[in-house]
Amino acid sequence: ALDLNRALADVSSLDVDAKGLKLLDATAKQYAMSYGGTAAEFVASSYAIQSGIAGLDASQLADFTRASNVLAKATKADAATMTNYAGTMYGIFKQQADAQGKSSWIEDVAGKSAYAIQIFKTSGTEMSAAFTALGANATSSGIKLEEQMAILGKLQATMSGSEAGTKYKAFLAGVGQATYSSVQ
Repeated sequence: ALDLNRALADVSSLDVDAKGLKLLDATAKQYAMSYGGTAAEFVASSYAIQSGIAGLDASQLADFTRASNVLAKATKADAATMTNYAGTMYGIFKQQADAQGKSSWIEDVAGKSAYAIQIFKTSGTEMSAAFTALGANATSSGIKLEEQMAILGKLQATMSGSEAGTKYKAFLAGVGQATYSSVQ
């Protein structure tokens, strides 16, 4: 209880009001009962999300935290890595998230991420490293989230996540310079 109260106090320092803290507390306890872990760890991960993503309301903060923590359990990654992943993905796909609705978007991304990680036999940590290395390069080229996950997942069969992201980024940078004569 003391750890949970400390974590809630930390989150309140980020201008989360009493109503938001109450929602976060309830979501944390529900998560802990459903998935294990502690409510204090759950709330602590919400601090990183609120710090990294500006403009989340209390409901969105609870949704982002729940999705990140469930994704961590599903992919055998730690909550800090998946919290960082959620922030990275939001930064890359901000326009899509804002258009779709942030809470709906993070649920969608978490589900697609878990599925991609499963079918490509990688890990949450490696997929996070891949998107961190790739950044917004593919998105700014008009490549959809699902295609990016498929390419990065496939590349991870033979290399690490960060290397997959770097190679994909290099490919995107060089593909526009290819000519017919250089292909022959």
